[in-house]
Amino acid sequence: MVQAMNFARGVLLDVFGIEGNAWHQRQHRGEVALAFGMERPVFANEFGELDVFAVGLTWLIVILAKVDMKEAAELVREYWREWLEGLAFAERLKPSTTYLDGICFVVATDVSEQRIVAVEVGPCKDLIERLGSRGLVPNAIPLDLAARKVKAMAKLAGHKLPKYFTRDPKSDEFKQWIAEIEHYREIASMKGGGRKAKRPTPARRRQLLTT
Repeated sequence: MVQAMNFARGVLLDVFGIEGNAWHQRQHRGEVALAFGMERPVFANEFGELDVFAVGLTWLIVILAKVDMKEAAELVREYWREWLEGLAFAERLKPSTTYLDGICFVVATDVSEQRIVAVEVGPCKDLIERLGSRGLVPNAIPLDLAARKVKAMAKLAGHKLPKYFTRDPKSDEFKQWIAEIEHYREIASMKGGGRKAKRPTPARRRQLLTT
């Protein structure tokens, strides 16, 4: 199983306080990002804990990086592999780990904060210093903080998520899990309901990061 939990859409919407009609509108506008680069679940009305995390990460990017929902969702879908691996390390850090020593999803804009120039996932301090030295404004979202925030929202809504969203990145199980995810994405590409979110062409990627 690529996700430990399997629940209906109502649970996901309940966590974020989203009405069904509003969710449909967001999907129509391209404002939804689910796990593994998806816009829609592979199997109708089946969601898991990483779908919840993806929606939460999209929401945090909107707030902290000051971009619109559609653009944030595109970033979460495009960089799904990067943030998934980053999350695997981040959620296993010691509770005493400081913000700068964590793993961040960083959306760097120009000084006007109107144009996204770079998107990276990695050690918070290193990315902030390196991107900042280029004259960019690095908007960093710590992935361990994102995980805790999403779990807190789920708990408030009366739902419990697993202790870990991911497999241990230092284990052989992690490699097998990634292989299962890629197979899952292949299934999505063959189904009409779930889409395989293909990595954009270089031209599309440049367009995404410069418009």
